[in-house]
Amino acid sequence: MDPNLYSGHSPRAGFVTTSALKGIPERQIQRQTRHKNVATLQKYVRPTKQFSDNAVIQIGL
Repeated sequence: MDPNLYSGHSPRAGFVTTSALKGIPERQIQRQTRHKNVATLQKYVRPTKQFSDNAVIQIGL
């Protein structure tokens, strides 16, 4: 992996995004990430349809 494509926030954003997409309440995510403000937490949510809106998923693979 090219380290120039990622920052220290990449894994954190991935965790927050995945948790949000799985419906985990913001307060529970905040306990893990220690965000004090929900607005700040929400900046880490980077929704994508990359995995849910593609042909491979739709055919069950």
